[in-house]
Amino acid sequence: MAVTSALKPQDFRTLLARPQPLPPVILLVGPEPYFKEEALGQLADSLQKRAGSEPLNRVVLDSAAVELEGIFATHLTASLFGGEKLVVLRNFDKAKAADRKSFLKSLGQCQFPGSIHLAILSEDIKSAPPELKELKPLVVAFWVPWQSELLAWIGQQLTRRSVRASAGVAPMLYRMHGKAVPWKSDLEVDVHRLAAAIERLGRHVAGRGNVTVDEAVVTAVLGRGEPPDVFRLVELIGRRDRPAAQRAVRHFLEEVGESPLGLIALLLDRFGKLLRLNAAASNLAPSAWQDAVRKAKAVEAASRSDAKKQAGAALTSCLTSLGEELQQALQDAKDYQKPSLVLQAERYSPPELVDRLTALVELDRKLKTGAADERAEVELFVARI
Repeated sequence: MAVTSALKPQDFRTLLARPQPLPPVILLVGPEPYFKEEALGQLADSLQKRAGSEPLNRVVLDSAAVELEGIFATHLTASLFGGEKLVVLRNFDKAKAADRKSFLKSLGQCQFPGSIHLAILSEDIKSAPPELKELKPLVVAFWVPWQSELLAWIGQQLTRRSVRASAGVAPMLYRMHGKAVPWKSDLEVDVHRLAAAIERLGRHVAGRGNVTVDEAVVTAVLGRGEPPDVFRLVELIGRRDRPAAQRAVRHFLEEVGESPLGLIALLLDRFGKLLRLNAAASNLAPSAWQDAVRKAKAVEAASRSDAKKQAGAALTSCLTSLGEELQQALQDAKDYQKPSLVLQAERYSPPELVDRLTALVELDRKLKTGAADERAEVELFVARI
Protein backbone atom coordinates (compact mmCIF):
# COMPACT_ATOMS: atom_id res chain seq x y z
CA MET A 1 0.00 0.00 0.00
CA ALA A 2 1.48 3.30 -1.05
CA VAL A 3 1.89 6.19 1.33
CA THR A 4 -0.87 8.64 0.47
CA SER A 5 0.42 11.79 2.11
CA ALA A 6 3.62 13.26 3.47
CA LEU A 7 4.04 13.54 7.21
CA LYS A 8 3.42 17.00 8.60
CA PRO A 9 4.44 18.53 11.92
CA GLN A 10 0.84 18.49 13.15
CA ASP A 11 0.87 14.69 12.91
CA PHE A 12 3.02 14.74 16.02
CA ARG A 13 0.70 16.95 18.06
CA THR A 14 -0.26 14.18 20.47
CA LEU A 15 3.41 13.49 21.15
CA LEU A 16 3.79 17.04 22.42
CA ALA A 17 0.51 17.22 24.32
CA ARG A 18 1.46 15.03 27.28
CA PRO A 19 3.72 16.14 30.12
CA GLN A 20 4.50 12.60 31.32
CA PRO A 21 8.09 11.34 30.92
CA LEU A 22 8.98 9.27 27.89
CA PRO A 23 10.08 5.64 28.17
CA PRO A 24 13.81 5.13 27.63
CA VAL A 25 13.46 3.72 24.12
CA ILE A 26 10.97 4.05 21.29
CA LEU A 27 11.39 1.41 18.59
CA LEU A 28 9.57 1.73 15.25
CA VAL A 29 9.54 -1.28 12.93
CA GLY A 30 8.14 -1.22 9.42
CA PRO A 31 8.55 -0.88 5.64
CA GLU A 32 10.87 1.62 4.00
CA PRO A 33 8.44 4.22 2.52
CA TYR A 34 7.10 5.39 5.86
CA PHE A 35 10.43 6.36 7.38
CA LYS A 36 11.56 9.27 5.24
CA GLU A 37 14.43 11.31 6.64
CA GLU A 38 12.31 14.46 6.98
CA ALA A 39 9.60 12.61 8.91
CA LEU A 40 12.15 11.00 11.21
CA GLY A 41 13.73 14.38 11.86
CA GLN A 42 10.36 15.85 12.81
CA LEU A 43 9.59 12.93 15.12
CA ALA A 44 13.02 13.18 16.76
CA ASP A 45 12.56 16.94 17.27
CA SER A 46 9.13 16.39 18.81
CA LEU A 47 10.42 13.72 21.18
CA GLN A 48 13.42 15.89 22.05
CA LYS A 49 11.06 18.60 23.31
CA ARG A 50 9.25 16.02 25.42
CA ALA A 51 12.51 14.67 26.81
CA GLY A 52 13.76 18.12 27.85
CA SER A 53 17.51 18.59 27.93
CA GLU A 54 18.31 14.89 27.69
CA PRO A 55 19.88 14.14 24.28
CA LEU A 56 17.75 12.11 21.89
CA ASN A 57 19.99 9.92 19.75
CA ARG A 58 18.55 7.88 16.91
CA VAL A 59 19.65 5.05 14.69
CA VAL A 60 18.09 3.71 11.49
CA LEU A 61 18.68 0.07 10.54
CA ASP A 62 17.57 -1.64 7.33
CA SER A 63 16.70 -5.25 8.05
CA ALA A 64 16.27 -6.16 4.36
CA ALA A 65 19.92 -5.28 3.69
CA VAL A 66 21.21 -7.72 6.29
CA GLU A 67 22.18 -11.08 4.83
CA LEU A 68 23.39 -13.06 7.84
CA GLU A 69 20.95 -14.57 10.31
CA GLY A 70 20.80 -12.77 13.64
CA ILE A 71 23.24 -9.96 12.80
CA PHE A 72 20.71 -7.14 12.80
CA ALA A 73 19.23 -8.36 16.10
CA THR A 74 22.65 -8.12 17.72
CA HIS A 75 23.24 -4.72 16.13
CA LEU A 76 19.90 -3.42 17.34
CA THR A 77 20.40 -4.71 20.88
CA ALA A 78 23.79 -2.99 21.03
CA SER A 79 22.18 0.22 19.78
CA LEU A 80 19.50 0.12 22.45
CA PHE A 81 22.04 -0.27 25.23
CA GLY A 82 24.23 2.36 23.57
CA GLY A 83 21.86 5.14 24.53
CA GLU A 84 19.72 5.49 21.41
CA LYS A 85 16.28 6.89 22.20
CA LEU A 86 14.64 6.43 18.82
CA VAL A 87 15.44 3.24 16.92
CA VAL A 88 13.96 2.61 13.48
CA LEU A 89 14.09 -0.81 11.84
CA ARG A 90 13.14 -0.51 8.17
CA ASN A 91 11.79 -3.20 5.85
CA PHE A 92 11.09 -5.69 8.62
CA ASP A 93 8.56 -7.54 6.46
CA LYS A 94 11.19 -8.02 3.74
CA ALA A 95 13.76 -9.60 6.03
CA LYS A 96 14.35 -13.34 5.92
CA ALA A 97 12.02 -15.33 8.16
CA ALA A 98 14.97 -16.73 10.10
CA ASP A 99 16.30 -13.21 10.70
CA ARG A 100 12.90 -11.99 11.89
CA LYS A 101 12.54 -14.92 14.26
CA SER A 102 16.05 -14.49 15.63
CA PHE A 103 15.51 -10.77 16.13
CA LEU A 104 12.24 -11.19 18.02
CA LYS A 105 13.68 -13.98 20.15
CA SER A 106 16.69 -11.84 21.07
CA LEU A 107 14.53 -8.82 21.76
CA GLY A 108 12.12 -10.79 23.92
CA GLN A 109 14.98 -12.12 26.08
CA CYS A 110 16.65 -8.74 26.61
CA GLN A 111 16.50 -7.12 30.03
CA PHE A 112 16.08 -3.51 28.99
CA PRO A 113 16.92 -0.69 31.39
CA GLY A 114 13.49 0.61 32.41
CA SER A 115 10.79 0.10 29.79
CA ILE A 116 10.70 -0.07 26.02
CA HIS A 117 7.93 0.92 23.64
CA LEU A 118 7.78 -1.31 20.59
CA ALA A 119 5.46 -0.41 17.71
CA ILE A 120 5.30 -3.11 15.05
CA LEU A 121 3.77 -1.42 12.01
CA SER A 122 2.56 -3.47 9.06
CA GLU A 123 0.77 -2.60 5.83
CA ASP A 124 -1.71 -5.43 6.07
CA ILE A 125 -2.61 -7.76 8.90
CA LYS A 126 -2.48 -10.71 6.49
CA SER A 127 1.11 -9.93 5.54
CA ALA A 128 2.33 -9.30 9.08
CA PRO A 129 5.16 -11.72 9.95
CA PRO A 130 3.80 -14.67 11.95
CA GLU A 131 6.64 -14.29 14.46
CA LEU A 132 4.99 -11.13 15.77
CA LYS A 133 2.33 -13.22 17.45
CA GLU A 134 5.00 -14.82 19.62
CA LEU A 135 6.15 -11.48 21.01
CA LYS A 136 4.49 -11.38 24.43
CA PRO A 137 6.18 -9.05 26.92
CA LEU A 138 6.44 -5.87 24.84
CA VAL A 139 3.99 -3.22 23.73
CA VAL A 140 2.75 -4.00 20.23
CA ALA A 141 0.77 -1.50 18.20
CA PHE A 142 -2.53 -2.28 16.55
CA TRP A 143 -1.87 -3.29 12.96
CA VAL A 144 -3.35 -0.60 10.72
CA PRO A 145 -2.71 0.45 7.11
CA TRP A 146 0.09 2.91 6.50
CA GLN A 147 -1.14 6.41 7.30
CA SER A 148 0.67 9.36 8.78
CA GLU A 149 -1.89 9.52 11.57
CA LEU A 150 -0.44 6.33 13.01
CA LEU A 151 2.21 8.42 14.75
CA ALA A 152 -0.55 10.14 16.68
CA TRP A 153 -1.57 6.70 17.95
CA ILE A 154 2.02 6.04 19.01
CA GLY A 155 1.99 9.37 20.84
CA GLN A 156 -1.07 8.30 22.79
CA GLN A 157 0.62 5.02 23.71
CA LEU A 158 4.05 6.24 24.82
CA THR A 159 3.24 6.23 28.52
CA ARG A 160 1.16 3.04 28.59
CA ARG A 161 1.99 -0.11 30.53
CA SER A 162 2.71 -3.36 28.67
CA VAL A 163 -0.36 -3.94 26.54
CA ARG A 164 -0.78 -6.36 23.66
CA ALA A 165 -3.48 -6.19 21.01
CA SER A 166 -5.00 -9.24 19.40
CA ALA A 167 -5.57 -9.30 15.66
CA GLY A 168 -9.33 -8.84 16.02
CA VAL A 169 -9.03 -5.45 17.70
CA ALA A 170 -8.10 -3.35 14.68
CA PRO A 171 -11.22 -4.24 12.67
CA MET A 172 -13.27 -3.52 15.79
CA LEU A 173 -11.74 -0.07 16.08
CA TYR A 174 -12.23 0.67 12.42
CA ARG A 175 -15.90 -0.23 12.62
CA MET A 176 -16.19 2.69 15.03
CA HIS A 177 -15.04 4.87 12.13
CA GLY A 178 -17.91 3.78 9.94
CA LYS A 179 -15.63 1.65 7.78
CA ALA A 180 -17.37 -1.58 6.86
CA VAL A 181 -14.37 -3.41 5.42
CA PRO A 182 -10.96 -3.02 7.09
CA TRP A 183 -7.68 -3.30 5.21
CA LYS A 184 -8.90 -1.73 1.96
CA SER A 185 -6.56 0.59 0.11
CA ASP A 186 -9.03 3.48 0.32
CA LEU A 187 -9.50 3.13 4.07
CA GLU A 188 -9.51 6.51 5.76
CA VAL A 189 -8.26 7.01 9.30
CA ASP A 190 -9.83 9.61 11.57
CA VAL A 191 -7.04 10.28 14.02
CA HIS A 192 -9.30 12.07 16.52
CA ARG A 193 -11.72 9.17 16.90
CA LEU A 194 -8.97 6.57 16.92
CA ALA A 195 -7.02 8.45 19.60
CA ALA A 196 -10.16 8.82 21.72
CA ALA A 197 -10.90 5.10 21.47
CA ILE A 198 -7.35 4.17 22.42
CA GLU A 199 -7.47 6.65 25.30
CA ARG A 200 -10.51 4.91 26.75
CA LEU A 201 -8.90 1.49 26.31
CA GLY A 202 -5.75 2.80 27.97
CA ARG A 203 -7.66 3.97 31.03
CA HIS A 204 -9.30 0.56 31.26
CA VAL A 205 -6.02 -1.39 31.29
CA ALA A 206 -3.95 1.13 33.30
CA GLY A 207 -2.25 -0.44 36.31
CA ARG A 208 -3.16 -4.02 35.39
CA GLY A 209 0.30 -5.10 34.23
CA ASN A 210 0.48 -7.17 31.06
CA VAL A 211 -2.97 -7.13 29.48
CA THR A 212 -4.14 -8.57 26.17
CA VAL A 213 -6.58 -6.17 24.54
CA ASP A 214 -8.83 -8.52 22.61
CA GLU A 215 -12.29 -8.23 21.09
CA ALA A 216 -13.99 -8.96 24.41
CA VAL A 217 -12.15 -6.09 26.11
CA VAL A 218 -12.95 -3.69 23.28
CA THR A 219 -16.62 -4.64 23.38
CA ALA A 220 -16.77 -4.24 27.16
CA VAL A 221 -15.06 -0.83 27.16
CA LEU A 222 -16.24 0.72 23.89
CA GLY A 223 -19.30 -1.27 22.87
CA ARG A 224 -19.75 -2.63 19.38
CA GLY A 225 -19.26 0.81 17.90
CA GLU A 226 -21.95 1.85 15.44
CA PRO A 227 -20.70 3.99 12.53
CA PRO A 228 -20.98 7.73 13.28
CA ASP A 229 -24.04 9.09 11.49
CA VAL A 230 -22.91 12.40 10.00
CA PHE A 231 -25.72 12.13 7.47
CA ARG A 232 -28.34 12.22 10.20
CA LEU A 233 -26.75 15.18 11.96
CA VAL A 234 -26.71 17.19 8.71
CA GLU A 235 -30.33 16.18 8.15
CA LEU A 236 -31.34 17.41 11.61
CA ILE A 237 -29.53 20.71 11.06
CA GLY A 238 -31.38 21.11 7.77
CA ARG A 239 -34.71 20.51 9.49
CA ARG A 240 -33.72 22.92 12.28
CA ASP A 241 -34.57 20.19 14.81
CA ARG A 242 -32.50 21.73 17.59
CA PRO A 243 -33.09 19.18 20.42
CA ALA A 244 -32.39 16.18 18.19
CA ALA A 245 -29.32 17.84 16.67
CA GLN A 246 -27.91 18.60 20.12
CA ARG A 247 -28.48 14.99 21.18
CA ALA A 248 -26.66 13.85 18.04
CA VAL A 249 -23.72 16.15 18.88
CA ARG A 250 -23.53 14.75 22.41
CA HIS A 251 -23.56 11.24 20.95
CA PHE A 252 -20.60 12.14 18.72
CA LEU A 253 -18.60 13.69 21.53
CA GLU A 254 -19.40 11.30 24.39
CA GLU A 255 -20.15 7.89 22.88
CA VAL A 256 -18.36 7.88 19.54
CA GLY A 257 -15.39 9.73 21.04
CA GLU A 258 -15.18 12.39 18.34
CA SER A 259 -13.31 15.58 19.20
CA PRO A 260 -15.07 18.95 18.68
CA LEU A 261 -12.56 19.88 15.98
CA GLY A 262 -12.99 16.47 14.37
CA LEU A 263 -16.76 16.94 14.28
CA ILE A 264 -16.37 20.37 12.69
CA ALA A 265 -14.09 18.82 10.06
CA LEU A 266 -16.72 16.17 9.28
CA LEU A 267 -19.42 18.82 8.91
CA LEU A 268 -17.19 20.99 6.72
CA ASP A 269 -16.54 18.03 4.46
CA ARG A 270 -20.22 17.12 4.30
CA PHE A 271 -21.55 20.60 3.58
CA GLY A 272 -18.76 21.17 1.04
CA LYS A 273 -19.80 18.03 -0.85
CA LEU A 274 -23.43 19.16 -0.79
CA LEU A 275 -22.54 22.60 -2.18
CA ARG A 276 -20.55 21.10 -5.06
CA LEU A 277 -23.32 18.63 -5.80
CA ASN A 278 -25.98 21.35 -5.61
CA ALA A 279 -24.04 23.53 -8.05
CA ALA A 280 -23.62 20.64 -10.49
CA ALA A 281 -27.31 19.73 -10.26
CA SER A 282 -28.36 23.32 -11.03
CA ASN A 283 -26.92 22.93 -14.54
CA LEU A 284 -29.00 19.84 -15.30
CA ALA A 285 -32.46 19.69 -16.76
CA PRO A 286 -34.95 19.63 -13.83
CA SER A 287 -36.45 16.35 -15.04
CA ALA A 288 -33.04 14.66 -15.15
CA TRP A 289 -32.18 15.73 -11.60
CA GLN A 290 -35.60 14.68 -10.29
CA ASP A 291 -35.08 11.25 -11.85
CA ALA A 292 -31.86 10.93 -9.82
CA VAL A 293 -33.72 12.04 -6.68
CA ARG A 294 -36.41 9.39 -7.24
CA LYS A 295 -33.78 6.68 -7.65
CA ALA A 296 -31.97 7.86 -4.51
CA LYS A 297 -35.24 7.63 -2.57
CA ALA A 298 -35.68 4.07 -3.85
CA VAL A 299 -32.26 3.13 -2.45
CA GLU A 300 -33.06 4.65 0.93
CA ALA A 301 -36.48 2.95 1.06
CA ALA A 302 -35.25 -0.54 0.12
CA SER A 303 -35.16 -2.85 3.13
CA ARG A 304 -33.74 -6.05 1.64
CA SER A 305 -30.07 -6.13 0.69
CA ASP A 306 -30.78 -7.46 -2.81
CA ALA A 307 -33.36 -4.74 -3.45
CA LYS A 308 -31.01 -2.07 -2.10
CA LYS A 309 -28.22 -3.36 -4.33
CA GLN A 310 -30.47 -3.29 -7.40
CA ALA A 311 -31.73 0.22 -6.61
CA GLY A 312 -28.15 1.38 -6.00
CA ALA A 313 -27.08 0.10 -9.41
CA ALA A 314 -29.95 2.00 -11.03
CA LEU A 315 -28.92 5.19 -9.21
CA THR A 316 -25.28 4.77 -10.24
CA SER A 317 -26.30 4.29 -13.87
CA CYS A 318 -28.51 7.37 -13.72
CA LEU A 319 -25.81 9.57 -12.13
CA THR A 320 -23.23 8.36 -14.66
CA SER A 321 -25.45 9.43 -17.54
CA LEU A 322 -25.94 12.94 -16.15
CA GLY A 323 -22.52 14.21 -17.13
CA GLU A 324 -18.97 14.85 -16.04
CA GLU A 325 -19.76 17.85 -13.82
CA LEU A 326 -21.99 15.79 -11.57
CA GLN A 327 -19.45 12.96 -11.49
CA GLN A 328 -16.78 15.42 -10.41
CA ALA A 329 -18.97 16.56 -7.52
CA LEU A 330 -19.49 12.95 -6.41
CA GLN A 331 -16.03 11.58 -7.09
CA ASP A 332 -14.93 11.37 -3.43
CA ALA A 333 -18.21 9.89 -2.21
CA LYS A 334 -18.44 6.16 -1.57
CA ASP A 335 -21.34 4.25 -3.13
CA TYR A 336 -23.24 4.00 0.15
CA GLN A 337 -23.02 7.81 0.61
CA LYS A 338 -24.39 8.83 -2.78
CA PRO A 339 -28.13 8.33 -2.16
CA SER A 340 -28.03 10.43 1.03
CA LEU A 341 -25.92 13.12 -0.68
CA VAL A 342 -28.38 13.39 -3.55
CA LEU A 343 -31.37 13.68 -1.21
CA GLN A 344 -29.71 16.25 1.05
CA ALA A 345 -28.57 18.33 -1.93
CA GLU A 346 -32.19 18.39 -3.03
CA ARG A 347 -33.36 19.69 0.35
CA TYR A 348 -30.75 22.44 0.79
CA SER A 349 -30.61 25.66 -1.21
CA PRO A 350 -27.20 27.07 -2.28
CA PRO A 351 -27.50 30.15 -0.01
CA GLU A 352 -28.21 27.89 3.00
CA LEU A 353 -25.14 25.79 2.27
CA VAL A 354 -22.92 28.85 1.83
CA ASP A 355 -24.16 30.29 5.14
CA ARG A 356 -23.43 27.07 7.00
CA LEU A 357 -20.02 26.61 5.43
CA THR A 358 -19.06 30.19 6.29
CA ALA A 359 -20.15 29.69 9.90
CA LEU A 360 -18.26 26.38 10.12
CA VAL A 361 -15.04 27.92 8.79
CA GLU A 362 -15.30 30.75 11.32
CA LEU A 363 -15.90 28.30 14.18
CA ASP A 364 -13.02 26.07 13.04
CA ARG A 365 -10.68 29.09 13.07
CA LYS A 366 -11.92 30.14 16.51
CA LEU A 367 -11.42 26.69 18.04
CA LYS A 368 -7.92 26.36 16.61
CA THR A 369 -6.83 29.52 18.42
CA GLY A 370 -7.54 27.74 21.71
CA ALA A 371 -9.45 30.74 23.04
CA ALA A 372 -12.77 28.95 23.52
CA ASP A 373 -14.38 25.97 25.22
CA GLU A 374 -14.46 23.64 22.21
CA ARG A 375 -17.39 21.48 23.24
CA ALA A 376 -19.56 24.38 24.42
CA GLU A 377 -18.89 26.29 21.20
CA VAL A 378 -19.83 23.32 19.02
CA GLU A 379 -23.08 22.71 20.92
CA LEU A 380 -23.95 26.41 20.73
CA PHE A 381 -23.14 26.46 17.02
CA VAL A 382 -25.46 23.54 16.24
CA ALA A 383 -28.24 25.11 18.29
CA ARG A 384 -27.78 28.40 16.44
CA ILE A 385 -27.84 27.03 12.89
